[in-house]
Amino acid sequence: MPAPVVAAGAKKVATAAGKAAAQRTASRFVGPAQEEARSWVPWVVAGLLASPVVALVGAVVLFTSLGPPPEERRRGCGRGRPVPTSADLAPGTLEAINALKATYEQAGSAKGVPWTLLAAVDYRENNNDPSRSALSGEPIGSTNPDNPSTTTTSKLDSLERAAEHLKAMASSVYGVELSASSPPDDVKAALLAYNRGSIYKRAGASWDVSPYVMNQADGAHTDMVWPSIPGEPLAGRTEYARYGGWTMFLRLGGGSADGCAGLSDVELVRIAQEQLGLREVPDGCNCGEQIQKFLGSSAGEAWCADFVSWVYREAGHPFSGGVDGGWRLPGVIGLRAWLEQNGIWHARGTGDKPRPGDVIVFGDEEHTGIVERLDDAGTPENAGDDVIHTIEGNTSNEVGRRNYGVADGYVVGWGRMRAEAAAERAA
Repeated sequence: MPAPVVAAGAKKVATAAGKAAAQRTASRFVGPAQEEARSWVPWVVAGLLASPVVALVGAVVLFTSLGPPPEERRRGCGRGRPVPTSADLAPGTLEAINALKATYEQAGSAKGVPWTLLAAVDYRENNNDPSRSALSGEPIGSTNPDNPSTTTTSKLDSLERAAEHLKAMASSVYGVELSASSPPDDVKAALLAYNRGSIYKRAGASWDVSPYVMNQADGAHTDMVWPSIPGEPLAGRTEYARYGGWTMFLRLGGGSADGCAGLSDVELVRIAQEQLGLREVPDGCNCGEQIQKFLGSSAGEAWCADFVSWVYREAGHPFSGGVDGGWRLPGVIGLRAWLEQNGIWHARGTGDKPRPGDVIVFGDEEHTGIVERLDDAGTPENAGDDVIHTIEGNTSNEVGRRNYGVADGYVVGWGRMRAEAAAERAA
């Protein structure tokens, strides 16, 4: 894992205008937050108080439902573990992928490609339907419409054949030798090759214009229109909310070490991802059972900096000089000041690029979050602008994902803890 990147804060009580500005900015973002805290916990607790028998049953339900402790959950959903809701997938899609995950893993291992890529292809071809083939979405046991000599006998058979076809097409169309560790552009090329890539190559068009590959990947690839190139049967049609194969591949963790649900190899980001969907109850109160852990000993204050502070403490690199023993810097002004004095601070426009785990600051020091990743997809206003994907607390009253161009005037800058400071705090 790379050296931890860290940032922190001290107190600025956000004004209503500041919070409103942050929430207005939220409308630019792609990807809803999903996960709500479990509502059955109070029922189990009540049962524990009612009788010894109910206590025993309640304890079994509680501890088996909670699953592994946080430090184990943070290792991600490697082989055999389910995809968590932090993957940012619709519940039905998540359920379908989890039901087939073992089969994707088996086929991927047998054919030397990431299971996440096979799941993404299967999503595009048949919405992860266990009764349909990953080749072209035809029912298992029927003839493949693109190759009358091929009939799949099971879902696993269809996935293994899809993996072979994916590798063969990537090689023949783009000269890409697809493997479990292929770089991003090779994965995108393979996905395009699988879906009429030869006609795109003849037309000089790349995966960047293909909804099959890129739809919903970021703000520059939202509700894409199929390109008007010779041989494209869907030319001119709009692909609305459905994810492209590359987008799904990213949501499932891509080729990361544990290949899991969009969870980063960077511990700071991984912990932030696990909080997605936690929200205020009632909305707008800066309070609630789900977010109180971020607020520490406080209640009812704007909590974006509290969220950042909590994530860094959970990762073993707490800030210093704040409240609640020093770890909590509950304000954006102090958070930036801490970074400038104890870490590395980069103002927007100074040439540096943000890294996963950096603390990012917005507006008139009115809002903050954690950088999840950076990509070069471009924004609708600036095709050459890198896109910063973030996870933020207190955005639309919850922990949510957002994205911005690096050149966006709302972005003030970003900072990280120095490696030696991070190591000292972890010791």
